[in-house]
Amino acid sequence: MSSVLSIAHVARAVSVRVDPTGLPHGVHYTAVKAFDVDNPEKGPVFEIPVTIIKPKAVTAESSYEIVARDVTLKPGIIHREFLAVPRGATWASITIKSHDVQQSAHLVLHTLQLKNYLSCRDYEAFKGIQVAPQGEVTFAFAVVEDGTLEICLSKWWTNLGDILVDYRVTFNGLKPDSPVFSMKTSDGVYQFEVRSHVRSEDMLPAVSLKQHVMVLRPTESKIRPLGERDILPKGRPVYENQFTYTFSLSKATEVTPSCPLLSELLYESEYESQLWMLFDCNKRLLATGDAYPNKYNAKLEKGDYTLKLHVRHEQRALLERLADLPLHLSQKLSTPINLDVYGSHAQALVGGKKFPATIAHPGACVPVYVTPCPCDKLPKGCSTGHFLTGSVTICKDEQGKKSGDLPYPVSHWRTSQKEQQKPQQH
Repeated sequence: MSSVLSIAHVARAVSVRVDPTGLPHGVHYTAVKAFDVDNPEKGPVFEIPVTIIKPKAVTAESSYEIVARDVTLKPGIIHREFLAVPRGATWASITIKSHDVQQSAHLVLHTLQLKNYLSCRDYEAFKGIQVAPQGEVTFAFAVVEDGTLEICLSKWWTNLGDILVDYRVTFNGLKPDSPVFSMKTSDGVYQFEVRSHVRSEDMLPAVSLKQHVMVLRPTESKIRPLGERDILPKGRPVYENQFTYTFSLSKATEVTPSCPLLSELLYESEYESQLWMLFDCNKRLLATGDAYPNKYNAKLEKGDYTLKLHVRHEQRALLERLADLPLHLSQKLSTPINLDVYGSHAQALVGGKKFPATIAHPGACVPVYVTPCPCDKLPKGCSTGHFLTGSVTICKDEQGKKSGDLPYPVSHWRTSQKEQQKPQQH
């Protein structure tokens, strides 16, 4: 007689309700444990861990800042703080002051926020900090409003000895009405509004264009099945779509290829193997790259070039959808182009007084006007369909300008059809 063990492979749901309203701020842990009623002495059969992180509220009553005093930092031991980012905050700064009168300290600061459907790297800051005896340092970083901010502070593991510090986390915010700016040369005046929600802030908007981006279309798109090593179970082949792009450079520059439809996606992408190879006119391989364009730059001389992009998928129909896949080729400008910023539409029309340093009070709305780049200042080779990219900084504070996700990205499109002769003056 044989015994049979039947194990169902269907998932079983267990509903657990947690009410964290009565908990103090901090990290709390518990577990739901399941026991065999016939043999409870064996201990739990399985556990369902429950972790609750309740951040400390940051309100107007505390002037939107948190102060911690007499915190002891030990080598390799992490001191954590969880804070609720107030609404309207766009960056925060942490100021650390040492109490040690003799020794300097090597500290490590790590801040992190999670945002739905984005990598944790998007709102992460990591900084090694040297603090002099009784010294004070300040570091600024970007934050996302209405989220939970984790701050980790520690002494570097090889820097022996404890240190006593005070630190203060201050939240600031100047929020434009759009997180991304896009303007065209045909726009007379581009206007946006800035609001301050947290505190009175000094603002001095500036727009700087630093990259010339060429939009390339493939000259050839070839789909073919791959070899024996790429055969899936049941004989299913994997197909490759190989795109060919050609371009010319009028002078030596540094370029960064990027496929905007597929970039920054790897394992979560529906397509496979975003690989590219860059060749010169003699078919010499110069550079290669993959799904993360910011990691790969190539310094090129004047001349003609060919770029081949390789994308795979087991369904041929999905590769056919990418037949006209555009490619961005970013070229670093030798000198950034700074656009003119004004405080009123009238001054922008006549090229009058530029935007002065202004204080944005909480709840107030400050309009900003930007004029497009004149055609004679556009880089050589910037034709119709190309665009310039750069950044918009709003705050006057230097720490705020350097804070992670700030400044905001801006795109400036070339839309004129052809060069026009200057009209004769009579």
